[in-house]
Amino acid sequence: MINLLPNEHKKRIEWEMASTKIFKYEIIIFWVIIFAIIGMGAIMFYFQSESQYQKAYLTAIQEKSPELAKIQQSMKEYNQKAAQVNLILGNQINHSDFSEQITNKLQPGMYLKSMNLNNKGTYWAVELSGFSPDADTLFSFKKEIEKIDGAKEIIIPNSAWLKPKDIDFKLDFKWSPKAK
Repeated sequence: MINLLPNEHKKRIEWEMASTKIFKYEIIIFWVIIFAIIGMGAIMFYFQSESQYQKAYLTAIQEKSPELAKIQQSMKEYNQKAAQVNLILGNQINHSDFSEQITNKLQPGMYLKSMNLNNKGTYWAVELSGFSPDADTLFSFKKEIEKIDGAKEIIIPNSAWLKPKDIDFKLDFKWSPKAK
């Protein structure tokens, strides 16, 4: 049908078709820009809210840090006092040195709740219970206990290893001291 029209009508129809295509492309580009702006705004909003959350979290930690330092200091004082307790049990063995060795082996953040020594004749059955902030700290403490002279058969129940953090543990071992 275009071939039958005069040239100026053909040119006008071609121009209208070209301008229609250009108009469609302009609309598409316009919407792409609008959605890009909305997407960038959403990303900026996300990062701003995340940074505000991080700032609030850091502020809360900084407010609690004096309390944590105070608690750690009191734990150290209690452990030192426990080391100074002079327990003299049968066979004229001074166990204050032993309790001092144990408290010196405690890792940062750990504390003992109880320490029991039971005379089994040729050795002492030692039972320690306490708190460890995580499994790695508890494992380090076990390795340090292994270094004590006369300590053997160190056992930590499997239940203590189930929790990765905030562990209430019990540790048993045999201790054969040298008589003084």
